[in-house]
Amino acid sequence: MTITRDSKRTWDYVCEEDRALPPEEQTVWTLGVLTSRAQAAILDASITTGPKGAQVERPGSAQLMVVAYGLKGVRNLQDGDGNPVELSWQTGSGGARVSDELLDSVPPQVRIELFTEIARLNRLDATDRKN
Repeated sequence: MTITRDSKRTWDYVCEEDRALPPEEQTVWTLGVLTSRAQAAILDASITTGPKGAQVERPGSAQLMVVAYGLKGVRNLQDGDGNPVELSWQTGSGGARVSDELLDSVPPQVRIELFTEIARLNRLDATDRKN
């Protein structure tokens, strides 16, 4: 039996490095389901044609796009001077996504952790099928 996903569903996530902080100091990332259009855009950008027509995977591009399309919001994100940072958006081939400027400001280890969590949340597992 096919089980559908709610494309508007979101989850709050606190990165491991913030979990020891008091709740009011934690950055809370809102992550969401990747739409089919976003998944297609990610796939299109993550495979290119290499020498002699061979397909070449580009995992770094895929990882960055998963975060760009899977990140839906954030609370308590601050810049180096302690000023609040708001998400900025741009339109990509997969719809609305977080801007490159914002992604550039997120530390690499946080982007990797967000990518891992978004990918995990977008897999339909046995528990989802049961419920």
